Amino acid sequence: GFDKLRASQEFNNKLRLATGLAKAPFVAEFVRMLVESGEKVVLFGWHHAVYDIWKAKFQGLPFRMYTGTESIAQKESAKMDFISGKTQLLVLSLRSGVGVDGLQGCSSLCVVGELDWSPGVQEQAIGRVWRDGQTKPVTVYYMLSEEGSDPYMAEVLDLKTLQSTGVCDPQRNV
Repeated sequence: GFDKLRASQEFNNKLRLATGLAKAPFVAEFVRMLVESGEKVVLFGWHHAVYDIWKAKFQGLPFRMYTGTESIAQKESAKMDFISGKTQLLVLSLRSGVGVDGLQGCSSLCVVGELDWSPGVQEQAIGRVWRDGQTKPVTVYYMLSEEGSDPYMAEVLDLKTLQSTGVCDPQRNV
């Protein structure tokens, strides 16, 4: 029983990584297009191997990273460079940046390059831009693949959102 569960989880992790790797060049090209058109973009991801592809594809663009590998000082510097306009692109881990504030004053555009299994994690990530002080409508692009783990994850995320909304906010129409 437990071995099958562990094997299933390992397969899921590998498929999720493979999906992220397969779509990473396309996500990077889309984000590059947005940045080159003058937009300030917050790009969310999860896998470091995906970040490596994005970094290679973003050569020539000023961008900063705010993931699990930077020091606290490096993260603060990345955030301040984005807020001040020294860079138009901030790559932020879906599960990093707890307490990050100030992005709402300089950006209204998010790209979710990789999905998380928890809709709440994605909602909190987007909430770093869509929060008090935001004066513009926030646009979020979910970069989904038709293959790999994305179709299944998107379906599960929708179901989780419907179920949790029904429990947490039964008066809300979904």
